[in-house]
Amino acid sequence: MKTDLHEKYVDSVVARLKGIEVKIRKPEAKAQTRYDGPPPVATFDVDTMTNVRGFEITALDRRAMIEVPDGEQSLRIDGEGFVTLQKVASEMITKCDLADVVSQDFIEDLLFDYRISALKSNEWNSPINYVAAHVGEAIKECSFSFPLSGSRGNRAFSFCGVDFQPDCRLFRAFISRFRDPEILREDERLAKQRIAEEWSDRFGQCMWASVNITAEPRYAKVLAIQHVTDATHLLRAICVAGYHPTRHVGFVPGAPFFYEHLSLASIGETEAYFPDPASRSEILWFGEDLLKCLSDLGLKHIDNLYRKEVKNEMEELCLRCLITLGSVAGMSDVSDKVVYGCTALDMLYSRDQEPILATMPKRLAIELGLDLAERKSIVAVVKAVYALRSGRVHGGRAAELNSQTLDFFRFLFYLATRLPFIAGNHPTQAAYIGSLEDRMLGGQVSESTSRRFRPIR
Repeated sequence: MKTDLHEKYVDSVVARLKGIEVKIRKPEAKAQTRYDGPPPVATFDVDTMTNVRGFEITALDRRAMIEVPDGEQSLRIDGEGFVTLQKVASEMITKCDLADVVSQDFIEDLLFDYRISALKSNEWNSPINYVAAHVGEAIKECSFSFPLSGSRGNRAFSFCGVDFQPDCRLFRAFISRFRDPEILREDERLAKQRIAEEWSDRFGQCMWASVNITAEPRYAKVLAIQHVTDATHLLRAICVAGYHPTRHVGFVPGAPFFYEHLSLASIGETEAYFPDPASRSEILWFGEDLLKCLSDLGLKHIDNLYRKEVKNEMEELCLRCLITLGSVAGMSDVSDKVVYGCTALDMLYSRDQEPILATMPKRLAIELGLDLAERKSIVAVVKAVYALRSGRVHGGRAAELNSQTLDFFRFLFYLATRLPFIAGNHPTQAAYIGSLEDRMLGGQVSESTSRRFRPIR
């Protein structure tokens, strides 16, 4: 945590916290009720519950008030005072480099405690040092592992700061608890055995993703799942199987290896059930061949781009675009795949106040097209599919499956394999689009590698 902040900023924090009103709420008078039942099992004194916090949240799940008991009364910060508290907490997270260490709620709690302590003692020591001391006590080294649905393999590898492995030590230890050789009754032993078998069937076959996070433990779990989700999106973005309109790559952190859809039916006088498999989910086998294929498609380049501590505008944009394309490859509904695919193209090739269909398809065509005929085909396909996107978004109509839809996803796959190289060639989106416009006027071919990988069948 960074603590050597400018003295004027620290003074401004103290001044704003001093200006926050702490309200004292007296206990409400309650009507006496007669109770004739058995004596209570336990009673609680308010003094034993000093760490219990009351709070209210808005419709957006943001806190609007914090309150703690104080003897027979309670101390509360709400209204404009709590808004000020939230703003100070948000600023402190940025200025003290705490974005990937603690949550906003955690810093709000510390500033609330600081303000209550100052109310009682009238001592206004540095709130930065107060927060730093408690953050230092709270953060821990945490390790999280998640099963990845639809994936098996025999090779371990690291990608975007995540370790992908064929099995998981923590999962083996978890399952072993159900197979403890303690003396149990027969029914208990069989019940535990069934539980172990169910967990093994659901998650034992999966590849696993593990990540290490140093943060406040409750927040570390949030960071871990987001980190692994981004990594799986980026990995899925170059999995060709996900770019077929009727197939998808599951690869979901925390999900079971395989899941099915249950249907119950009554046909005439016959009742039946149908445990149908999920719709065309591709099972990935992470072996030597797949990893070599992914490496050829730019796995290492994406990894290097993700790991860069300081990224320019175009590098950030290309990563967001790859994550969006990874979502496309993981979706089973063709209409959703179309909408998100068009979103990725808008993100990369459209600018404010420009007619999308007059500019975006041509820019994509210049980037991907090997010759004039293919560039014309790309423009026609993108315009046709963008009409399907508009029909879905504005009219709720399902996207049509046709040859143009198939070509559209093929072009998205080609784009995904180029994005790491595009990111390295241009500092900003304006510079990239400017280069496309220059090539368009000059009749030049793409700057990026013209290598093509296996098409979708």
